[in-house]
Amino acid sequence: MAENSKKVFWVLDKESSTFSVDMKNSVKAELESRFQFKLVIYKDAQTHIESMKITNFKDGNENGSIITSIVDLGRDMKDFKKFGVVMGDTYFRDLAREIEKEYANIEVGEVIFSKDDTRYSNLITEVKEFFAEGTEYISEEFCYIPVNMFNELSHDCGYGDYELKNLRKQLDQDEYIRVVSGRYAILKRLGTKPERVIAFHRQKLGITMPEKQEKRKKRDDGDE
Repeated sequence: MAENSKKVFWVLDKESSTFSVDMKNSVKAELESRFQFKLVIYKDAQTHIESMKITNFKDGNENGSIITSIVDLGRDMKDFKKFGVVMGDTYFRDLAREIEKEYANIEVGEVIFSKDDTRYSNLITEVKEFFAEGTEYISEEFCYIPVNMFNELSHDCGYGDYELKNLRKQLDQDEYIRVVSGRYAILKRLGTKPERVIAFHRQKLGITMPEKQEKRKKRDDGDE
């Protein structure tokens, strides 16, 4: 059945912030009616930039989610296809337009962070692997990772920008990182210029000092 022979309209349930097919006004929308899209908006406390998490439900069961923004919504909606949400491109565009129309009516949600989330343990593993390959960032007390690289690893593990502040706060509470005057990122000279870095406690991560640096430390201590 061609797309132009169908009419599909989306409607927002404001109480649950969920979009579903308006079956009263839609025609031949049996496939699309199997899908619902629940939205949560998060605002970064520092930059005030808003992100949007959209979770798909298929036949009432959770079926994957994406993190996007109102700016990138039209492009990112098609990412739901990788979860088996195979609708025509027209219907994704119509849904994106309806979300834009109702955006102001969707409440901003509270960022809830859990260190029991598998993303957290995955991030710690990724950080350890980063230092295994970048020994120049390792000192006796700390392992330094540039903020942009830390953010990239966090994104790779599934964290959105709106979650990064809470993520750093949890790393501090778990005594993984050094915090100076309430700041989770500090200035450190790496190479020829200072950079903003996250300073991980080396022993907490279980990172061994590189052999050359260990020998240098012994010489400085007068052991050799």
